[in-house]
Amino acid sequence: MFSVLIVEDEILVSIGLKNMIDWGSMDMRVVGEANNGKDGLDLYYREKPDLILTDIKMPVMDGLEMITKIRQADKKTKIIILTSYQEFELVHQALKLSVTDYIVKLKMSPEEMETVIIKVRDELIRESSASGKAESVEELSIIKERLIKDCIMRQSCSDDEFASKVKGLSFRLAPQKMIVCVMKIDSFDQLHKKFDEKHEYSVLTSIVNLINDLLEKYNRGEIVHEQDERFILILSFGDIADESEIKGLFHDIHSSICFVLKNYFNLSVTFGVSSNGDQYCSLKRLYLEASSALEKSYFFPIQKIIYFKEISPYKDHYFAMIDNLHENVMEFPELDVGYLEEVLAGINLLKGMYQNPKSEILELFKSWMHIPSANNNTLDDYMASLTASFRDRIVASQTFEETIQLFVQYLKNVTQKQIGIKRVSKEVSETVKYIKKNYQKNITLGMIAENVELSPSYISILFKKELQINIIDYINRVRIEKAKELLLHTHLKTYEISEKVGFNDESYFSRIFKKITGFRPIEYKKRDIDSFIERQVYDVDE
Repeated sequence: MFSVLIVEDEILVSIGLKNMIDWGSMDMRVVGEANNGKDGLDLYYREKPDLILTDIKMPVMDGLEMITKIRQADKKTKIIILTSYQEFELVHQALKLSVTDYIVKLKMSPEEMETVIIKVRDELIRESSASGKAESVEELSIIKERLIKDCIMRQSCSDDEFASKVKGLSFRLAPQKMIVCVMKIDSFDQLHKKFDEKHEYSVLTSIVNLINDLLEKYNRGEIVHEQDERFILILSFGDIADESEIKGLFHDIHSSICFVLKNYFNLSVTFGVSSNGDQYCSLKRLYLEASSALEKSYFFPIQKIIYFKEISPYKDHYFAMIDNLHENVMEFPELDVGYLEEVLAGINLLKGMYQNPKSEILELFKSWMHIPSANNNTLDDYMASLTASFRDRIVASQTFEETIQLFVQYLKNVTQKQIGIKRVSKEVSETVKYIKKNYQKNITLGMIAENVELSPSYISILFKKELQINIIDYINRVRIEKAKELLLHTHLKTYEISEKVGFNDESYFSRIFKKITGFRPIEYKKRDIDSFIERQVYDVDE
């Protein structure tokens, strides 16, 4: 797998080039991102990537200077320029520095960009083979992975061509009674947080190698890493006539995989399993079936193997969970009548969303994450903070059951606060107003105490007693809420936003932002890129 470094001006990072391209399907992984040439150069020296995609116009150090410095030490690394219509003169200068190709940003589609990148990838493979750089086993694995992904994702080779290559590469695969499984690591976010990108890649590679060893013992099937938490397994059972024997053998393979992953990495996995296919050209359909089945794992967490042909019987479980949600919501009579009616109407909508993607279900829950104003500034601040926290947790939820539990907990917290809230003292109310007005400044406890004419220790104790949060944490939460607005609705750079909301140290700002939201600022900004990316939706007949 080849390594990629992306160096984009921060405004364009929000478009999400890293997320627009399916790097994994092209045997590539992004090892670093930078938003100026200086940071890009530092990452180049540290990572020594096979391919660099870079803007030309950037702060601190522009792309041309960065490329010049790289070329002084390295003539082989592939470089693709990201450009616009106005920059063709600069592109001409860059081409003199042995730049491999260029991509016209904001004009070319993701598919057109992939075509450029695939051409460069093929050059890397040819050069790697000619130089003997890769070990034969590793090289064979890369070729196998590329062939399977090209067939499944892009259908870029004919059935006869794929059959010929399968035979030449000694695949453990025959075109009779094939099934495709899409395997997903459960709670992948925990693995993602535990390891940095290099170590995470090593773990994912080890998973492929271990499962590949298992499949070799069974003399059956191939595995490739698709992307992030997902892996693709293709198995064939053409030599077995009895269907029950096939299912038993598949369960043996599944059990062995689960045992190995649990013992080596303490991981659990979920499988989406397709129907059967008898031609290599059916692999695309089988992959889509397996993906569709896996998508249903959000609704049915107790199932570790979800068969495409058996999705429909699970509907009863789905409706039972919705009925449970309805019963739980009705246990909060303290809620505003209009708000309660809104949620109940949404629950009725849920009943017809069984076939909808997980993302649409989450959007509906997010739309309920507001509570009518209590006409109290301090309470409104608490509600805003509570809502933001639970909204982020719901977005990260792994199952429908977890989403429901989080929403019910949100309602419980809200009603408990509304019932038990007491009108805060004048001093605390004035402190809240002062913080909201002056959050951009370097606010000190002394300044707050002077404003309300109390000692610093007394206002600190009073604030914590009445609002259950200390003053410093409250100031940080106000600042981060303002930062979130600026990240999503302006083109300001991270360090500029940091300064605007009252943080003098950008790294400290990033740490506080992640502590409160669970994301780094740039990650939070990228969550809003869906509107920039066209998603291809496949209709699969049951």
